[in-house]
Amino acid sequence: MQNLPVGSKVCQCSACGEYFTAVTAFDLHRSGPWEARICLDPASLGLVKNARGRWGKPGTVRTWPSPKAQGEA
Repeated sequence: MQNLPVGSKVCQCSACGEYFTAVTAFDLHRSGPWEARICLDPASLGLVKNARGRWGKPGTVRTWPSPKAQGEA
């Protein structure tokens, strides 16, 4: 699990562990009735992964340098 700053819009799915750039992308990947929701493959929904490994809608995904390029562990 990543340490996210307070107020971050990044979401992590507790079921599949994937990270999403915003709640709209997160909600898109969940399907089914509330008591039996499942995770859908983000790529099959047209979501794209940014350099930080977070899924988001095309055109809204920021392309930051990868954490390793910034010297982070």
